[in-house]
Amino acid sequence: VDFHELPWVLSLAKLLGCVDEEVAMEALGAVERFVLHRREHAVAMLQGGVLQVVHQILGVHRNPELVQEAFVVTFRICDMPKEAVVNHICEERPLVGTVVEALGHAPLNMRLQMAGLRLLALWARMGERKVLASIAEADAHAALKR
Repeated sequence: VDFHELPWVLSLAKLLGCVDEEVAMEALGAVERFVLHRREHAVAMLQGGVLQVVHQILGVHRNPELVQEAFVVTFRICDMPKEAVVNHICEERPLVGTVVEALGHAPLNMRLQMAGLRLLALWARMGERKVLASIAEADAHAALKR
């Protein structure tokens, strides 16, 4: 894993991830490898706009495997101290609604449901008012009841 290639991965994901599902899946895999290699990479990716890239990918592709991978990668990126993550989540608040919407598209896929609910729980546990308001606006409680 070469940290110097990280900006290229984000650029390619942003440009081509919405066009081709395979590119999106490979980009998410590369992002996950960067995060697993060193936690500092997650901070750099947040600063580079990785949440916007994931949001774009989720907005375009509905393949359950891709959506689940996006949830897992987003969880790994956001699973850091609140101070490092919360501002980036607040900047990309519509992502919360997209996650809830994606959960509604695959109500019988338990792996996808668990990954999505785990991500929402992580965000809710941060206790940030703006994020909690976004979760309430997206009606995430209805997703939990399903």
